[in-house]
Amino acid sequence: MAYNRNNNNRNYTSNWQSNDRRPRREDRPKAEGLTVEVRNGNLEQAMRRLKKMIAKEGLMQEVRDRRYFVSNTEKRLKAEAAGRARHRRRIAKENPK
Repeated sequence: MAYNRNNNNRNYTSNWQSNDRRPRREDRPKAEGLTVEVRNGNLEQAMRRLKKMIAKEGLMQEVRDRRYFVSNTEKRLKAEAAGRARHRRRIAKENPK
């Protein structure tokens, strides 16, 4: 199929040359962070709530995971080992000695 110089290929070129193909950074909604209100000056309770929220979101685990580069092979081997361990635990639970 030869390239046609006239406007027959307009749909193709307009798709990637369009200025409105994705919202710009300043137009995107800002990501809201985790916020905790400190009630009655009780900072300890607010810290406990914040820690629970962070754990629930998985932020600390993600920070730990991103600390060092892990190749796809390492990820795969780790996932396979975890699967084997789950299988072993399930078998041990079904057949107690």
